[in-house]
Amino acid sequence: MPLLHAVRRWFNRDRPLDIDSTHLIAEPVAPAPERIASGDGFRPVSLAPTLDDHPDAVTEAEPDQEPPEARRRPLTATETSSEATMETTTAGLATDAPEDPRAAMRRIEEALTSGRDSQAAIAEAVGRVRPAAAAIEQMAERQQRLLELAERQVADAGRRDDRTIEAIERMTDHLGRSNEVTGLVQRQLDANHEIVRETVTRLDQVAVSIDEGRRASEAIGVAMSAMVDEMKRRDEAHETRNGVLQGWVVASVVACIAATGAALALAWAVMGMQS
Repeated sequence: MPLLHAVRRWFNRDRPLDIDSTHLIAEPVAPAPERIASGDGFRPVSLAPTLDDHPDAVTEAEPDQEPPEARRRPLTATETSSEATMETTTAGLATDAPEDPRAAMRRIEEALTSGRDSQAAIAEAVGRVRPAAAAIEQMAERQQRLLELAERQVADAGRRDDRTIEAIERMTDHLGRSNEVTGLVQRQLDANHEIVRETVTRLDQVAVSIDEGRRASEAIGVAMSAMVDEMKRRDEAHETRNGVLQGWVVASVVACIAATGAALALAWAVMGMQS
């Protein structure tokens, strides 16, 4: 049949399909399967027949799946447009298939093209999800490494804090000993200050004593000067008296010599007169 060959040619653009198209032309098409979100983006659904004369309609559903209402997810714009196209095409086939088989085939082709576009979009979205999952895993690994690094940093900070506390405690001990030494030095300085004050007091007393000795020395000097003057005056008077006494002695000696000569002359004269 030429129509069957045309349909097969349309389907062979991407992949070969073997379809029995007798029911597509002679009988209405069942409504499009309902899209329900699952782990891979789809889940098996039931294809309910629209006519009672289709006993061969197959219903496939897993018993352990949740109800469609519980697993429904929001459809993307591409899926919504594809589903609308499929529903429109299916409705057109249900009403127009007996009148225009070629138009029905064109609508089927458009529906399949839209389905392939939707599958391509879904595959692209899944392809984008995989790198995102890998990126999330890498991010989790980086966060784990950051957490380990933060834990190491916290441990290092704790050890640094412990070392700092130990250093501060040692500094406190050193400061305590330094304060003790400073106290001893201060007490020694106070004792030295007391000794210096006593020394200054004693030096003041020595200065007073020296001043008194100086005044006594001055008085002694004045007395000695007066004594020297008196001794000089006495020496001068004694020299004067010695000069007078020496004159009297010389005069007395001269008088004695004169008296002796007169006596000798008188004796000589008396002896001459007696002879």
